[in-house]
Amino acid sequence: QEYLNVLADALEDSVLNVLSTTDPHEGLRMMMVSDIDLVLLDIDMPGLNGIEILQQIRGLKRIEMIPVVIMSAR
Repeated sequence: QEYLNVLADALEDSVLNVLSTTDPHEGLRMMMVSDIDLVLLDIDMPGLNGIEILQQIRGLKRIEMIPVVIMSAR
């Protein structure tokens, strides 16, 4: 959570509009209803890990082509 806040703060200081959540299911919902240009995933998330979320993204036509970066706070 702490590194998410640091990353979001850094990105919000740029010209980017940042949407963030710690809930992977909420993140998928946000991707489906928002105009997303890039997804940053943590490899370790509660419920679903970053690889599982990436698999779901790639299986959904509306968002399958969004670039994804998977990171780790470790």
